[in-house]
Parts: sequence; structure tokens; C-alpha cells
Amino acid sequence: MEELISKTIKKKFSEGDLDAFRIVYEAYYSLGVNYTKRLMPSFHIEDCRDTVQDTFLNIFNLRKKFDSKKPFNPYFFQSLRNNVFKSLRDKKYINQLKEDLKEEYNLVVIDFSKNDSKKNMEKALNGLGIDQKEAITLRYINGLKIGQIADIIGISENTVKTRIFYGLRKMRGSMLV
Repeated sequence: MEELISKTIKKKFSEGDLDAFRIVYEAYYSLGVNYTKRLMPSFHIEDCRDTVQDTFLNIFNLRKKFDSKKPFNPYFFQSLRNNVFKSLRDKKYINQLKEDLKEEYNLVVIDFSKNDSKKNMEKALNGLGIDQKEAITLRYINGLKIGQIADIIGISENTVKTRIFYGLRKMRGSMLV
């Protein structure tokens, strides 16, 4: 994925320029919400937006630590990923309570979606484990390179390739059924 902001904007942002922050925010907000929603489809859209907002607050508060000579994309997605998992830890109790209630009252969720290819793709993506889903989302939806994904997740490039390979294989299998 190509950088969405210039080196000048990154430098001004790291110096605390609010106009530069606005430009960064506008460039990455939608991407962040989409990434969060794809990574955690069980999150409500408001939760996704809150997580992205929290990420931007953290990034702004820690802006002096950001090296404006480095790409912003991996920095942003790593920060967002960390906040997603923090949100998961914070909501673990609530989610467990919901699951317990669902089991206790035998609630049934009915899927009324159409059988078009996009829905099948989403269903196949959601059927993957979190590791495979994250690698595929970062690669094909956010357009990041294998090396950037490895840096964001904190694993080797070969592991990223393996997760993508087996995730795509599993998706193909589930879409053929």
C-alpha cells in the first residue's frame, strides 16, 4: 500500500501540528474502521470507530516517538492492532456473559444474507482463524506488503506467507461447498 501522507505531513505531525494530524486522521480513519471490522466482525461498528479513535489518541500522544522518516502505514496498523486486542481483553467478560446468555436462553441467530459472491467471500473470511484472517485482510484488503505485515504482527515473512496460503486454501474450500 502506498503511503497516504507525504514526508512533510509526517514531520509536521510528529512535531504536533494539528492541521497535519487532521490530514493523517482523514487519510487513515476509514481504513482503520474497515480493518477493525474485518479483523473483528463481532464488533459493532461503534466499537470499531471507538477503537480507531483511541488509536489516533494514542498515536497523537506518542507522536514524538514516531520516526517521520519511516513509513506511517505499518506504524498505524500496528498501533490499531494493539488497540483491537486491548479492546478484546477489555470486552472479554462482556462477551462471555453474552455467550452464556445465548446458551441459557437458546437464542438463535438467523442469517438472511443473499448468496452472492461478496457474501460468500465475507463468510469464508470470517470462517478463518484470527491469524489467517488478519494476514489476508492486511494483504488483500489493506494492500500491505508481506514485510510490512510481518512487522505489524511481529512474525517472520515466511509465517505471513504460510498464514495467507493456508487461509486462502481454506477460503477456497469453504466457498466451493
